[in-house]
Amino acid sequence: MITTDKNSSSTFKLAAAYTIGSHILPGYHLEQLSKQLNTNIKVTIKSCMEIINGIKENRYDMGLIENPIFDNQLNYHNWIENELVICSNVELPPEVDGEFIKRCTLICREPSSETRKFINSLLAQIEIKQSMFKSLKEINNATAAIQSVKWSRPDRKHPTITIISKFAIEEEVKQKRLFISRFQNFPMKHYYYIVYPKKSNNISIINSLTNNLIK
Repeated sequence: MITTDKNSSSTFKLAAAYTIGSHILPGYHLEQLSKQLNTNIKVTIKSCMEIINGIKENRYDMGLIENPIFDNQLNYHNWIENELVICSNVELPPEVDGEFIKRCTLICREPSSETRKFINSLLAQIEIKQSMFKSLKEINNATAAIQSVKWSRPDRKHPTITIISKFAIEEEVKQKRLFISRFQNFPMKHYYYIVYPKKSNNISIINSLTNNLIK
């Protein structure tokens, strides 16, 4: 949880999914935005579904979500284009196909995860199923998936991989601790969304914060 330090009785409750809260929001200088908006901004990192439910239950004023979970009670705004990439601790071909992934051990989220469901829906478009991989290991969060890949035994013949947002591994890729690839002729791109209630007492702050985020 990140809270801007400001003397004010009002607090704007912003919920962010993991990759956004850990890797993207820090670059937006929320303390400066808090001063401009004359309110505290409290950031809580939650899963996308928890954010959706929390907004509907008035526990959060606004959310930043990674997976397209839509609810007709809420407003959505396209924010940042994300790309899911394949990453491993060994160098991979720039693009891989179904035959290649049959040799890979896949680190994936648990079956109930919205992230796993979304990735499966993308892979289905190119007729790839997680059952096609050499083996699967289930992890309950993105950090654990990244660390599992990073510290797996390097194996070029049967690499350990995960499918993750490019934002979550930028530093590891720069430092050449992880390497990325993509599915052949299939960029896995989608939008992150700003989501908020259709009716809110904080609509002016929501509009101002949205405008600052999309600059």
